[in-house]
Amino acid sequence: MLRPTRSVVNGHSEKTCWFSSAPNSLVFSVKQYFKKKHFRHATVAIIVAIAASQILIMCQLKGSPIKGQNRNMELGRKDRGCPVDFDWQSYLIYNDDLRSSGIRTPQAAWNHYQTKGKHRYVKNQHISVLLRYAACHGLFNQMYAHMAALILGNYLNADIMMPPSLYRNSYSSRYSVLADKASDLSWTSAPQEALLDVQNIRASIKVLRGRSLYEYSVAGTQPNCSMPELAYMVDLPEGISEQQVVRLEDLYIRGADIHHLWDRAADAILKKYFSLAAEGFPKSTIIVLDLPSTFFSIMTVSCMEEAREAAKMLTFSPQLKKLADLIVSKIWESGVKSYNGIHFRVERDAADWQRLHGGADAYVQLYLKACKRAGFSSSQSLYVASGLLSYADLEEVSWLNATLSPLAKTILYKEMFLTQNELAQYNTEQLALLDFLVLAQCQTFVGIGTSTFSVYLREYRRLHGRKDRSSNVFVSSKLVGTDTLFQRCSHFSD
Repeated sequence: MLRPTRSVVNGHSEKTCWFSSAPNSLVFSVKQYFKKKHFRHATVAIIVAIAASQILIMCQLKGSPIKGQNRNMELGRKDRGCPVDFDWQSYLIYNDDLRSSGIRTPQAAWNHYQTKGKHRYVKNQHISVLLRYAACHGLFNQMYAHMAALILGNYLNADIMMPPSLYRNSYSSRYSVLADKASDLSWTSAPQEALLDVQNIRASIKVLRGRSLYEYSVAGTQPNCSMPELAYMVDLPEGISEQQVVRLEDLYIRGADIHHLWDRAADAILKKYFSLAAEGFPKSTIIVLDLPSTFFSIMTVSCMEEAREAAKMLTFSPQLKKLADLIVSKIWESGVKSYNGIHFRVERDAADWQRLHGGADAYVQLYLKACKRAGFSSSQSLYVASGLLSYADLEEVSWLNATLSPLAKTILYKEMFLTQNELAQYNTEQLALLDFLVLAQCQTFVGIGTSTFSVYLREYRRLHGRKDRSSNVFVSSKLVGTDTLFQRCSHFSD
């Protein structure tokens, strides 16, 4: 029986598809069959060997790695005159002048090594990097922080240490960025599995990049996320000393071009690499690149392909996806065949936005105008996502229903389909994700341009097939002053 073979790429053991070794194995089998005069078996073995060879050739011609092989392995095949462990990211870290001369892609690095690098003895030394970072504040601020870390990690060929998830104490808490305004909003850490399918993300990083994903312990000392620009993870991984850590500052909401951030990170890593070498550390010593919250640290429009890949990797909790599908099926069972959706961000912790738009009444009027532009009417049901529903203030819930009822045949929300006991099992960000997944299946969506929930949903819907831009209508947020930042940093779909 043919079993998966294993190959080593950049120090990582990887399974390769069985047919990558099938031709040689089957040739041996054919010889044995002929020796024993089992001609029928020999004929079958020859046919299978030819088929396996054709499949292998097709995979190589298409330039797509065989399942289980990563891009670096495909890039570093021996028959191209390059070491099997060729690591284009480390090659461009070590030889910083190549990046400044415009060599920034795997193929360009490969070509340089083939034509010039190996003849000039330019170093092709793998540099082991562990990238760790913080993800602060709400659900989709955290998602954009994860995305930025995955993007940068790809350019550095780094392993990733993912921080725990966070959830707020309540949407009823007051929050303001202004120092003279009272805030009683607080955050608690939880396992990342509460929001994400970590097992699937880990497998994707391993298969696509040949790298590893680790998790920072929830039991560990957590950073102060009230100051995300300084929120570095505290406890060091086991076996790592302070000497191996290099910090990068001034990242939070900077919206930097990926090449600029890549250069900053690569230069810091190289400096630390030489410093450790001078102190007698082995070349294989891991360098920890320590980042604060990476939220909106990268201008995603400067690296859309990598942003799309990262967004596809960030799959959500299977449990919450299943629960969202249950809500949608109950909506259908109630006789509603399609529904519109709204992210109605009117909770108490959004008081700053209301103030900047001229007060609560003016703010709500902007929402109602957006709903009219979206074509909402009494002929179709409306699913409402609002944290206001989570703290069960009956007066505010009645106001919500009265405000939105003229725009819908029926008002729908998750609290109609799940019991209080069922809802009580989940924290605030899990409940927000539940709304998000139900809204992802709505007909037309209304959100607000200054909310990462709304913007991520627009991108997510387009990434997963809702390409029609008119199916997403937004309340203008130009008075908040974040439009430029969002235009630079929030996009990850066509």
